[in-house]
Amino acid sequence: MNATHHFSRQRSISPLLIFIILVGTVLRFYGLSVQSLWNDEFATWRMSHFDNLAAVINQGVRPDVHPPGYQIIMYYVERYIGDSETALRFPSAVAGILAIAVIYRLGKRLYSHWEGLIAAGLLAVLWASLYYSQEARAYSFLLLFALLTAYFWIALLQAVRTGLRPAFSSAAGYIISAGICSYLHYFGLYLVALQGLALVLIAIRQPRRILTVALVYLPIVLLYLPWTPIMWEQVRFGPRHIAPPETGPLTTSFYFLQFMFNWSTKLTLLVLAFYAVLAGRSLFGWLRYGEGGSNVGLAPGLWLTLWLVIPFIGAYLITVLFTPVLLFRNLIISLPAAYLLLSRAVVQLPAPPWGRILVAGGIILLFLYQLLFSMQYYTRPVKEQSREAVAYVAAREMAYPNALIISYPDRESFDYYLKKQGASARVAAVGGQPMDIPAVAQLLETEKPRYVWYIRAYESPDNKFVDYLFQNLELLEHQEFILSDVWLFKTRFEDTGLSGVNH
Repeated sequence: MNATHHFSRQRSISPLLIFIILVGTVLRFYGLSVQSLWNDEFATWRMSHFDNLAAVINQGVRPDVHPPGYQIIMYYVERYIGDSETALRFPSAVAGILAIAVIYRLGKRLYSHWEGLIAAGLLAVLWASLYYSQEARAYSFLLLFALLTAYFWIALLQAVRTGLRPAFSSAAGYIISAGICSYLHYFGLYLVALQGLALVLIAIRQPRRILTVALVYLPIVLLYLPWTPIMWEQVRFGPRHIAPPETGPLTTSFYFLQFMFNWSTKLTLLVLAFYAVLAGRSLFGWLRYGEGGSNVGLAPGLWLTLWLVIPFIGAYLITVLFTPVLLFRNLIISLPAAYLLLSRAVVQLPAPPWGRILVAGGIILLFLYQLLFSMQYYTRPVKEQSREAVAYVAAREMAYPNALIISYPDRESFDYYLKKQGASARVAAVGGQPMDIPAVAQLLETEKPRYVWYIRAYESPDNKFVDYLFQNLELLEHQEFILSDVWLFKTRFEDTGLSGVNH
């Protein structure tokens, strides 16, 4: 009996899994509304904040660069639960909790209970999965359904390799999860396409097996056909907010590993050391014994490595050669592979079972400690503080009555918080670019307010617009927040009038 099998016989699996899920649940629900919504979360709110689904798709999603799956979910959340920070982030937290259970099942299917358990512990406490479980964006759902597609894909892989017909439950599970994954995000579609390509390459010499692959993927293609025209419309314009990487592929890939392991250089190097040990032991085993022993058919370590590496390489090449698409959060589809490989490396350590248990627990606790105390995850805000900026204005509404509010880069996000905080004022104009100066000047001339609030978040206004405000208004207050600012100006109509624009 080898060490892995002996290790897998250790008990108390179910209580440990329940405990890990409980820890992951607490981490995901604690502080769900501590930070303000930020620009991308407001985009979620805006795209789903319509009277019907047709408007969500045509007016919200269609002008964007994402498929409609997540926005459809959020439409019903806003309609029946609410649009508070907690309500908007609640679905992502639930998806993140479910992902912990699914990665356990995936690890168990690939290897044993222990790999699944360690991977679940990693997913529960590491920053990347936790952060996106507390954000009103599609990434936590994308992670969950990437895991589900992988779980069912393994059964399809077995069927293709052996020439047997896949079980109906496995085929149906894959079709449903892959369809949802594709509708959640285009990187979900990317993952499903890569999985299909892998099956085709494995079955390419056996026409009957190719037919099996075709029968599984045909329903997915049919499910996606209605969205295809809009997808090509979005692809034609491409993402406009992504900058190409400033580093080479090796450095960028290391940054990607840091993203998955708490942005820590030291911990990432530790993970790479574990990967190196796993690679060495796997190579030695392959040279000595051949493939053998896997309940998946394809060596799980090789498959997980490809799952981790290929999506990154493809995204990097597309970014360099065509259009920028490389964002680490998009590659959350590969997150499970990194954690499963680390869990396998721990189980394969040349140590007694109790030693591996101590190492596994120590690694998970180390990541948790680093998250809570080094990163100060719950006490150091990182999202732009639109809420705090608006609260500053709302708290002074009585002191500066009828003050006019100008915001940048939009009005909806600030009006959202003005309404939530019970302020009567709303944003009167959006301004931050030189082209906005004439309209703002005309508004001030028409309204003749005594005071003007200027609020900005996420993006900084153009210096020419800021200069216009400072040249024509008297600054009374300026308060800085994280990626946000508030200025209070007093108008000077009675002195010199407004300049900087031809009337």
